[in-house]
Amino acid sequence: MSEQLDTQALLAIAEQVVRRASAMALAGQQRDLQVQTKANRNDLVTRVDKDIE
Repeated sequence: MSEQLDTQALLAIAEQVVRRASAMALAGQQRDLQVQTKANRNDLVTRVDKDIE
C-alpha cells in the first residue's frame, strides 16, 4: 500500500513539473527566443529551453 502512495505522490509531483514547464514554454512564445548553439551549429537552444531546465 505504501508503495502505491509513493507512486501517486511522485506522479503528482511530475504532473506539477510538466504543467509549470508547459506554462513557461507557452509564455516564452511571447518574447524573443534568443537562439544560441550548443555543441555545434545544428544543435540549437533557446532562452526558453534554458529557463525550463
